[in-house]
Amino acid sequence: MGPRRQLTATPNALFALNTGTFNGQAPAFYQNAANLNAGLLGSARLSGGYTNVLSLTNIGNTFAGTFAGSGSSLTGLNASSLTLGTVPDARLSSNVALLDTAQIFTASKTFTGTGGSTLSISRATPGGLALNIVNGGGSSIFVNNNAAGLIGYGLNLSVDGTSTKYGVLMDITGASGPGYGIYQSNSTINGRGLQADMSGTGTTYGVRITNNSPTGYGGYFNNTSLTGITYGLYCENNSADGYGIFALHDSSTGTGPAIYGRSDSTSSFAFAIHGLINSTTPGGSSAAVRGENNGAAGSGIGVWGSQDGGGYGVYGTAVNGYGVYGRSSGTGRGVYGYSTGGYGGYFDTGVAGGVALYVNGTASVGVITIRGGADLAEDFAVAGPAEALEPGMVVMIDAEHVGGIKLADGAYNKHVAGVLSGANGLSAAMTMGKFEGQVNAKPVALSGRVWTYVDASTAAVEPGDLLTTSLTPGHAMVASDSSRSHGATIGKAMSRMPKGEKGLVLVLVNLQ
Repeated sequence: MGPRRQLTATPNALFALNTGTFNGQAPAFYQNAANLNAGLLGSARLSGGYTNVLSLTNIGNTFAGTFAGSGSSLTGLNASSLTLGTVPDARLSSNVALLDTAQIFTASKTFTGTGGSTLSISRATPGGLALNIVNGGGSSIFVNNNAAGLIGYGLNLSVDGTSTKYGVLMDITGASGPGYGIYQSNSTINGRGLQADMSGTGTTYGVRITNNSPTGYGGYFNNTSLTGITYGLYCENNSADGYGIFALHDSSTGTGPAIYGRSDSTSSFAFAIHGLINSTTPGGSSAAVRGENNGAAGSGIGVWGSQDGGGYGVYGTAVNGYGVYGRSSGTGRGVYGYSTGGYGGYFDTGVAGGVALYVNGTASVGVITIRGGADLAEDFAVAGPAEALEPGMVVMIDAEHVGGIKLADGAYNKHVAGVLSGANGLSAAMTMGKFEGQVNAKPVALSGRVWTYVDASTAAVEPGDLLTTSLTPGHAMVASDSSRSHGATIGKAMSRMPKGEKGLVLVLVNLQ
């Protein structure tokens, strides 16, 4: 063949000629992915571990499987696909409750639990506030406990520590309108608006209230029921030496009372303060109301009663005891009455024949005025039937019974003792000789005016006539025989009676 030409090998033939090498590389070189710098690898060739950093910069990359690493450059993640781990606060919205920052909630929150604590708030570091609620209106906390048939608590507080502790500390401020530290509405059958059970030693308080308002109340209790025996405030003390209510006026000046009771009722027997000893067999000297004044000098008062109208400053009643009992163990007065225009003391028996004033001991008076009676009488025992002797009858000494009397009979009888008081509505002004245990006693007028039965059969009676006993039992007559009158004269007539009549004559008793 001509002209002559040079022959070269084809690639495959060359590969065969070089005995298994390509571009100077053995076949194993091309089987190692680390030696590749271009092209695509099949998914079957991607397996095993990669120790170097792998950057996936194409947003179209997808990954399914397990990924190890920080993932700091990952984007487009979906939080709803997370099943484990904790998301940092910085990656959460401000509307989500965070672990380590102050929370601001702008919407209503509801916490529902099936047992134990529905919401638990704790503060590990002392000081500060575990819960701070700022409210512009409505309810700061609304608790609804529907524990039917169980012991339920709207709010259960447990406070422990060694310093001053508060179960609830409330600061209520506002320029206007009524504010309530606690406002409660309770419609249960036997509910309590507030119940405090104190078990600590020392001086504890079930409720302690301080009010600095010049016109306020330390505590205000109002029972608005219009029926039933209700209580604005009910206090009970089970200690033998305790107080149901202890009130203290702690100022050294002023006239404010420790306890002030007021009633606006217009009904009879209304009480501003009512004290009651409930036992039917109380101990000696028990008192429903007791006033005690420890003043060593001056004019202090244990109990003060005043009345601006026609009523009573102090009113006491008793069935068998004492309506008012006053006692002084020194030089004072058991009972002291003073009046600038009326009566220092006024006593009224209220029943006919009763005793308005009874003095056991000596009665010392400067001036005594006796009203309603006109004679000085003395009680004498009657040996016979007392009912046979009537007021106004003349009586004489009973010689058979020492100190006794009986109906007078016989003219000019020197045993005459006087006239029985009380005839014609004129009772004795003063009666002596009322001894304990005395029976069948009759008051005999010894001096003064008394209506007396007179027999004027033999002579008329004129004012000024001396009277003596008559033949008619219990009757007087004119003492016309002066020789027989001495020692038998009853007194002087102060009214008239015609001759031949019998009846009552007013007599000024003056035994002679």
